[in-house]
Amino acid sequence: MTHNPSRKQFFSKLLGAVAALSLFPKLFAKVPAVTGVASDSNSSTSTAQPVQVRPDVRAVARRADTV
Repeated sequence: MTHNPSRKQFFSKLLGAVAALSLFPKLFAKVPAVTGVASDSNSSTSTAQPVQVRPDVRAVARRADTV
């Protein structure tokens, strides 16, 4: 008896393989270790600092009238 897989079975296996491969890195990813526990809750290590946008001194104007 021969088994001829259908397109539906092929795509379901393909979808299952893609789903498994997308979860694979998440399962084995390392959680960043906490190096030290700050005694002060307002410490700079425990709070996230906002990103500061600074002008680039190397930037060159594209046109002379934009300076």
